[in-house]
Amino acid sequence: MDTSVCQQILTVGVDGDAKQTFIDIYPNPTNGAFKIDLGQEENNVQIQVVNILGEVVFNNFFKSARLLDYNIESPSGLYFIKIQSKEIRKTFKIIKKFNVPLVRFVDQIQDS
Repeated sequence: MDTSVCQQILTVGVDGDAKQTFIDIYPNPTNGAFKIDLGQEENNVQIQVVNILGEVVFNNFFKSARLLDYNIESPSGLYFIKIQSKEIRKTFKIIKKFNVPLVRFVDQIQDS
């Protein structure tokens, strides 16, 4: 392989003063209960859970937060998790799975 035509690549980095946030929402999909891990302590955080119709099913403001537990008590489907603070403005998708008891489902198949 001829590498004589290779050119230098200029790498572009992130400003050292810029704050990077790594947010983890798990498990996804969920049976309803999930955690939001903000990665570090954040101040004045607003969390909204919005259904596919745009209806807010949860809206809360936390003076200080890092790890939050939440349970979607609404029907199964697709939801959006909106997280906002001075440093963060992100939206995530989460799926609440449809829960069918396995035993009941097997019973229905056997009755057919």
